[in-house]
Amino acid sequence: MHEKTMREDWTKITNIIKMRFKRITDKDINAMEKNIDALSDCLQSVYGFTNEKTAVEYAKIKAILHVATRPHPRKTTNTKKQ
Repeated sequence: MHEKTMREDWTKITNIIKMRFKRITDKDINAMEKNIDALSDCLQSVYGFTNEKTAVEYAKIKAILHVATRPHPRKTTNTKKQ
């Protein structure tokens, strides 16, 4: 995920993370400092996930975030004159 997207969509991203991982607090989110990679450490400390489980959960949430924050293409209309 691009850093610019992270900054612009941080509120949406944190809401998705908190919905998926109920035990993650605002304090945990603030500790990430807009660095989604810090989520791995947070998952291990809060949930006690193994490295393998963390990797799986991290991949899942990154895929969800990618879909949720990707720019939507503009719809173009064909205005051909006949």
